[in-house]
Amino acid sequence: MRTIRSLLAPVLVCAVLATVAVPAAAQRGGEIHARMDQIAMRIDRNEARGRLSHREARRLRDELGSIRQQEERMRRDGRLEGRERQMLERRLSRLDERVSDARR
Repeated sequence: MRTIRSLLAPVLVCAVLATVAVPAAAQRGGEIHARMDQIAMRIDRNEARGRLSHREARRLRDELGSIRQQEERMRRDGRLEGRERQMLERRLSRLDERVSDARR
């Protein structure tokens, strides 16, 4: 009985740690996706309100699509390095500024 407990204890600890680590990693990736979704909604809203022309909204959506594709390529190895994350954040910030500044 003692042997079983001593063997199972490390396994249970690893299982608990894995369930905590996976959501944290997913949350970090989720932050980028949430930001992309917010920008997409702002583009749509500003176009609907006439603050963006159809042409400018299309350009902004194309840029957002390019950022999404780059993020997918970066994640092909199953993770996103800090430098890669910073690059995506910079591109998203520039796009966000273009959405804010764009007026007809």
